[in-house]
Amino acid sequence: MVRRESLNKFYKFIIFFLGFTGFYAILVIMVNSGFENQSRIITVPLRLVVIFGIILTVISQKKLKIDKLLTLFFIFSFLYYARILFSFLTEETYNITIESFFLYYTAYVFIPIIIGSLIKYRRSDINRLYWAITIGGIILGISSLLFYGDAIGNVKRLSANLDSGEVSPLILSYNSALAIGVSTTVFLIKNCSKKVKWYSILVILINIVPFYLGASRGSVLALAFPLLFILITGRLNVSKGKVLTIIAVCVVVFFIGSEFLGSGLLDRIFKTNEVLNYGEDVRLQMWFSSIDQLLKDPIIGNSLVNNLFNMYPHNILIESALATGIIGCLIYMSFFGFIFKRIKFLMKKDPIYMIVFVIFLQSFIKAMFSGGLYTTLLLSLSSGMIISIYKYRS
Repeated sequence: MVRRESLNKFYKFIIFFLGFTGFYAILVIMVNSGFENQSRIITVPLRLVVIFGIILTVISQKKLKIDKLLTLFFIFSFLYYARILFSFLTEETYNITIESFFLYYTAYVFIPIIIGSLIKYRRSDINRLYWAITIGGIILGISSLLFYGDAIGNVKRLSANLDSGEVSPLILSYNSALAIGVSTTVFLIKNCSKKVKWYSILVILINIVPFYLGASRGSVLALAFPLLFILITGRLNVSKGKVLTIIAVCVVVFFIGSEFLGSGLLDRIFKTNEVLNYGEDVRLQMWFSSIDQLLKDPIIGNSLVNNLFNMYPHNILIESALATGIIGCLIYMSFFGFIFKRIKFLMKKDPIYMIVFVIFLQSFIKAMFSGGLYTTLLLSLSSGMIISIYKYRS
């Protein structure tokens, strides 16, 4: 019994560490250690470890409880798999193989949500989640300083040139934003120990560099929106005066940090309106062309990707509509709407669940600006957790 419980805790920590910041910290180290061309040899098995960890955790439990909310996700998944099958039968060609769509969606979305929601998460598991993200965040921050320290003040944004030992700037910005967001939330929770608060400060400080080097506008929204929601809605029982003070300090630190580190983040933010006016934003072009494509077959959709760019449209709602039509998109939106409602309920019961809320909302915002629907592992893991926590608490 003790051995099973210990294994269960170990499996959960591995899921949290490799499912969130730990995986990307390892990726940064690998790319800068001469394995940039062989990264998949390690990264794919690491992702599989997460999947097997989920399955083994469920197997180790005595009882399983299925949530009715999964019905919506089952329906959407059926429609998405039907689109994959249709694309396979009609021999359509995309930026990746049809088999890859099936494998990615199954491994990174279907299993983490369906099987992951069967895991019985306890309050102590949220502490385990925090430490997994904290350790991963510390490794990510330190490795970024070691490998990209020379870029501070010299470049406005890292490139995504793997041959020169650089990873995608989005990896740095979004994952450092996750580490900073979780640590800031924990720091503001009143009943956290001084030890935890000091670790949180450490994580925030060392992840400032990769956050600015990534220089992503989406990561700014992903970091700011959940924290503003928590502060403004009073989830932390902080006075309005303190809320305004915290917001003011964050804004000042943001501007000073951008100037001190020589980041191009402020330039990218201030030039957003100019770029939109001239129609130069590629992502916006993807969205509009995807909508035009959807209007040809609005009910059932017509493709797994944006046909003009031959890739995902960098917005999971638009992508879900392209693949499954407006009906499928509405089902998909309803599923996440219920999850958002549940995590709001959980935060009222216990402030510690704000950690899960920050992860969920950050990963959702990221998926609205970057990445494909079939690779939303962070969003799927956090969604499965919320379903499970709500199921066993209510």
